[in-house]
Amino acid sequence: MNLLRTDLQTALHDLHVALQESVDNYQDAADFVEDSDVSELFDSIADEREALRSDVEQAIRQADDLPAAPDSEKEAGEQLIHRLHALFSRDQAADVIAQRLESEGWMERVMAEGKALKVGEPYDSLSARCRDLVDSARRRLEEWLERQG
Repeated sequence: MNLLRTDLQTALHDLHVALQESVDNYQDAADFVEDSDVSELFDSIADEREALRSDVEQAIRQADDLPAAPDSEKEAGEQLIHRLHALFSRDQAADVIAQRLESEGWMERVMAEGKALKVGEPYDSLSARCRDLVDSARRRLEEWLERQG
């Protein structure tokens, strides 16, 4: 293992941390949102992301690096802010879904930054799978908001 990360290792690391934060935030949201349908939706998205996160972790090890965990204090602070914001919202479920939609934009930025490194495989295929999950999550979240009208 080198002291400095290669472009591939950096891109995989950033994707891994972003996925883990996303999984953690969806699980946290599922735990506190009062609408059981929304909670199930969040759990489903978290499970899909967890499977990809595990594959990214394997790719990191194959790239001769070790996966890193997200900053737990940063995550806890963000989750507290999300909970407080939702607590004072007129429509808790819609507020939490809007928060999750915003976080999908953050996932897109992480993937775009990885693409800027032009790292190649296996990052490209993992990133494409992540893009599909982000698109699917965004569509499902937006559909829920539309149904609630």
